[in-house]
Amino acid sequence: MSPRTALHLVLAWVVLAVAAPAQHKIAGSVRWPDRRGAEGAVVTVRWRCHPELPGLVGLSLGDGGVAAARAVADDAGRWQLALPVRGPFEVTARSADDTNVSEPAFGVMAGGYVEQQLRAPFVVAGRARTEQGEALAGLALRIAPGRTTWSRLAWYGLPIVRGTTTTDAEGRFRHELPLGYLRHAFWEPFLSPSLDDPRRSLQREVLLRPTPGCRELDLVVAAPEPVAAIVVGPDGAPVGGAEVWERSAPWRRQVTDAGGRFAVDARALRQLIAAVPGLASDLDGAQPDPLRPADPPELQLGPTWPVQLSLRDAAGAPLADAEVLWVTLAREDPPLEVSARTDVAGRVTTRAGAAAMAGFVMLGGRFAPFVQLMPDGPVTREVTVAPRRVHGSVLNAEGTPVAAARVVARARGRWPEDAPECCWVTYTDHGGRYEFDALPPGAVQLFAAAGTNGLCSAVIAPEADECVLRCVATGVVEVEVFAENGETAAAGAWVTLVQNCGVARGGISGPAASMTTVVGFTDRDGRVRFSGLPEADWSVLANHLAGDDVFGGGTAVTTDGDAARVVLRRMRE
Repeated sequence: MSPRTALHLVLAWVVLAVAAPAQHKIAGSVRWPDRRGAEGAVVTVRWRCHPELPGLVGLSLGDGGVAAARAVADDAGRWQLALPVRGPFEVTARSADDTNVSEPAFGVMAGGYVEQQLRAPFVVAGRARTEQGEALAGLALRIAPGRTTWSRLAWYGLPIVRGTTTTDAEGRFRHELPLGYLRHAFWEPFLSPSLDDPRRSLQREVLLRPTPGCRELDLVVAAPEPVAAIVVGPDGAPVGGAEVWERSAPWRRQVTDAGGRFAVDARALRQLIAAVPGLASDLDGAQPDPLRPADPPELQLGPTWPVQLSLRDAAGAPLADAEVLWVTLAREDPPLEVSARTDVAGRVTTRAGAAAMAGFVMLGGRFAPFVQLMPDGPVTREVTVAPRRVHGSVLNAEGTPVAAARVVARARGRWPEDAPECCWVTYTDHGGRYEFDALPPGAVQLFAAAGTNGLCSAVIAPEADECVLRCVATGVVEVEVFAENGETAAAGAWVTLVQNCGVARGGISGPAASMTTVVGFTDRDGRVRFSGLPEADWSVLANHLAGDDVFGGGTAVTTDGDAARVVLRRMRE
């Protein structure tokens, strides 16, 4: 190991040790395509800073809800890090000269070992212009999940994928896509560029893809159509100091003036949410009413009621000066979050609207759920905070532990089962073990998605703290994928099985609840075998990347039937 590399490794450990108490270790290696160790490669590990929180809860904490640490590989390409949480982690490596990157590895848990290979990144590029063709220099573009894909982040526990880029003097821009982007369709969201200025918008939404068409994008910024709008309260009076933002773009925020007024692009008006700072308001009650158009357009806040709770631990002692996170459940959009603290007697107050709202309190270094509210009047009561711990393992049909299986815990009872904010997500470690340590009390339904090993679930009683989830050997689907000539096996193609099953078998609620999706990758012979699936007819979608070309194909198959054959065809842009 060179002295420079050794110094980098020491610095990585020191910086992390200062930032947080390190308890959990992961390690790995980074190599070039010829298998040489990538000395000096910089490894970035990202995770949700509070992975014990469900859904998208926690976006207001830290840096967009995400924490990160870095290490530098030694002369053999090896690295290791000590981290403050168990995971799941996203791991990405970049060469020392910043020219090559690895595919992100996600779902890595403490104790895991990650092997990654460097290669050239895929860069999307293009030009931003006005409708008249004039180049827009110095335009800030934000790369973030598309409008319809926030739910994927909620259901898979993925750290938020984001980035920024600025156009040059000729209006041109470049931005790297994560390697393997869209290849891991089972957890990645679609990325899309947008503008930070709420008074301007792109003419149409563009989804970024690793295809030739995205090397020369034409981003047209629509001519501004500013609208003067107003936020009013339940009584119709203007509300000054209210925050206004788009549902799927919480960073595009502005504050109303003393008369409740703000300016926004007319195309975004129907996507707006308004809330008073410090109040988790009714998200659905803050949109313009198309049946009663007003001039100026009005966003009316719904009625709210006072809430005062006294929080105590399991021994009855008040939780004094504890951090509290109030969250309005937003279903498929980023939730509205408000932070507060309890007083010396453990009391905390807020105001709640008609939308369901959940509360989480910091206890023992973790946020524990303590209440779920849908009030129709004032609320005053005492609450005992007793987070529930559940652990176990995921096994395949032969009883072998399954690593990197996604496990979802869905609270039953008072917590709404169709809200992402009320579903907790984790992954199994290298020994097939999983653990939840901050679930609400009561019955819990567990789901495990174990890749090609299938799906399994169980409901555990309130007093149980352990559950083994085991996949079954039946429910087999076999798929063979071939290149265009119908003879050459398509190795490394990713195969997605989709079934409209009518129930949430995969631990996913909301609009996607009735769709069960399972993903696997073909071996060197172009084959992939799934088991442990519900008995049904499945749609088979196969995709493959070869350089800049995208190939796809599909068919239908029945569980425990004959193998499905898919011949790929070149797909148009």
